[in-house]
Amino acid sequence: MQKNKIEVNHEWGALKEVIVGIGEDIVIASWCPLITFLEPEFIESTKRNGGSNLADIAPDVAKEVIKEVNGLASLLEERGIIVHRPRLLQDEEKTYLYNLQKGRFLLSPRDPVLVIGNNIIECSLKLPFRRKWRYAYT
Repeated sequence: MQKNKIEVNHEWGALKEVIVGIGEDIVIASWCPLITFLEPEFIESTKRNGGSNLADIAPDVAKEVIKEVNGLASLLEERGIIVHRPRLLQDEEKTYLYNLQKGRFLLSPRDPVLVIGNNIIECSLKLPFRRKWRYAYT
């Protein structure tokens, strides 16, 4: 039996297949000293809201995120593009590296992996809360 073949040789041309994130179960990233590139007001927000579920602190925003991400996936499918979605993290995966930084979301599925040719490369992500993304694609 032949397994699915993955091959990307360039980043232009017709899009045939794509990964689109999910907007469910977003937990705001907590403050981490590795975050040196953010605006001061965003840093204060992470210090204040870090570790909180977005649906609890801003339910309207959480619903809008889900609506927009699902809308993108639907639009791509309507155009004949195969859309893959990450799965929600399991309990143990959710708390991976929580001793360094709380938080989770699966909105940026392109960041943790790259495909060049037929090689899948797992990227090294700087922020601890982003490192758990690898689990959503297994």
